[in-house]
Amino acid sequence: MNGRLANPGPRYRIWRGDMDDGSSPNQGLFTNLTQITGDTPDEQFGSQIQPSINQQANILAYANLTASGNYNIIVRNLTTGQRIVLTTDNDGVTQNLRPALSPGGNLVAFASNRLERGETPC
Repeated sequence: MNGRLANPGPRYRIWRGDMDDGSSPNQGLFTNLTQITGDTPDEQFGSQIQPSINQQANILAYANLTASGNYNIIVRNLTTGQRIVLTTDNDGVTQNLRPALSPGGNLVAFASNRLERGETPC
């Protein structure tokens, strides 16, 4: 597999690849191209977007589109394979997007249109 879109589908997955050594001027090539997301039941029919990786490149955070139409934040440990769903909004309205990991991977910030407790929609 060379990473080219031969027959692109409607879903986005997150992939990782190693950059080449840079010996080819003006052309970067990936090696070891591997799909990271889309392997769990709740990810198979949605899209995973907006990846953020920590400084050690072992923790990945991303937004996952659920069957109910919400984006939730997922964190994966790329070393152990552990996967944690950080947000579980499935009301068809709330969107949790643009996760950003701290260098150590122990803090994640994200944007959300969620309401505070007791707040009502405008």
